[in-house]
Amino acid sequence: MKEVEDFIQGKFQVNCGEIRLSREGAHPLDVRGPGHLGQNENGRITYTIHLTPEALGILMNELNRQRQLGLLIPEDEYIQFTARAYNKPVWSAVIAGSDFKPGVQGDGMAYGTIGELINRFPRPESGETTSARLVMRETIAFPATEFSEVTVVREGRQHSQKLSRDYSTFQSGNDNFVLMRTEHGTELLCRFQQGGVEQFRHVRMQEALQFALGQFLTPCVIEIASGEWLDTHLRSVSHRKPRDSRQKPPLSFRLDPIGRGEVYDIATAYYEAIQAHSIKDWHPLSSHVYFLIEAGNAAVELQALGIGVATEGIAGTCFPNLAPVAPSFLEEIANLQEQLDTLGISETLKARVSGALGAMREVRNADNLRAFVSQNELNQRLFKSWKKLRNSSAHGSQFNSREVAKTLGRLNDVLYLAYAMILYFINYHGVRTDYSSPGFPEITPPPNPLTSPPQPS
Repeated sequence: MKEVEDFIQGKFQVNCGEIRLSREGAHPLDVRGPGHLGQNENGRITYTIHLTPEALGILMNELNRQRQLGLLIPEDEYIQFTARAYNKPVWSAVIAGSDFKPGVQGDGMAYGTIGELINRFPRPESGETTSARLVMRETIAFPATEFSEVTVVREGRQHSQKLSRDYSTFQSGNDNFVLMRTEHGTELLCRFQQGGVEQFRHVRMQEALQFALGQFLTPCVIEIASGEWLDTHLRSVSHRKPRDSRQKPPLSFRLDPIGRGEVYDIATAYYEAIQAHSIKDWHPLSSHVYFLIEAGNAAVELQALGIGVATEGIAGTCFPNLAPVAPSFLEEIANLQEQLDTLGISETLKARVSGALGAMREVRNADNLRAFVSQNELNQRLFKSWKKLRNSSAHGSQFNSREVAKTLGRLNDVLYLAYAMILYFINYHGVRTDYSSPGFPEITPPPNPLTSPPQPS
């Protein structure tokens, strides 16, 4: 579809015979008029509607309607947006009532922005397979394992041939994936058996590659082919510079990207570990990975906080009961709580002491983290580095500029520890980069004595 390719290039422009804003319920709304869909310099989808004075007055009443300050607009007050282009495609969206504004001095127009536009069109060829195409404007760094071949033929004769290593293929069971560089960014193609996209497996692979590559994959276009339909989603995604969305990956590949197929072994292992999570929202583990990546380009103080909190969360998500509270300790807590009424203390103090004792019954992520280090026979320095970073950043301490080298060393220790937990959780025991050692060598850990608890879905 030409509109999709224009959108990827930032040239999206569609004239519409009618754009309609409608809503049912307690506050019905229905205005329409010819208009235009476009795209601003930040990649956001824009629209303009030409309205009669009466329709513009209806929108002004909607915009000025009394709402309680400080609260989000409830979903039942969202507005259905429908745009009918002259060349037949129908684009739809759901917008909040605050996502439009009237034109200057009542010029008969309304303007707004849209987070996501959707078009549904009959699929050219339906089949038993489903697919998803995710398009990123950013040039994602990844190890390319396959060659594209370009042949120039003039008047029936071959004049030149060019090979370019610019894409990779990998698979998990019957699910096949292609990651490729394009003229305008990066694309991920996912092919599944019937039902794969309904289980959001393309989202799971997006999460898996973000972890394996140490970069955000933020698609501006998602095309989903399933059953009889081809659904196209255009998203208002701002362009990010590559350095703004990178973290050192579990296996470093950027200095020698050729042939590092182990990166896709890591991605596949992550994908298979979280595949049972079959809803649109990210897996809880991927939320922690997000903060690891986001911290990669922040100031040192924010890196410490982001990586420290993420590592603690990873321990709780991957190994929630690795260090259970001992029964004898629980018994001591119960005995002490029974004696609170006999101590002659105020009700305020008693309530606070009781709350503190209750918290002691729960497994702390810090204890799970310490247990992981011990049971895996890792250097205790890793846990000490995490504790130092976590405590300093959580209490707002500013790092001494004379200790930058020491702080960076701790950050590398904790990043390696976070990756070690995730790699074990996803059942990957192969080569990885040891960021806790000078020179960042590659290592393959020995067989691990830790028995992983059941994984959450």
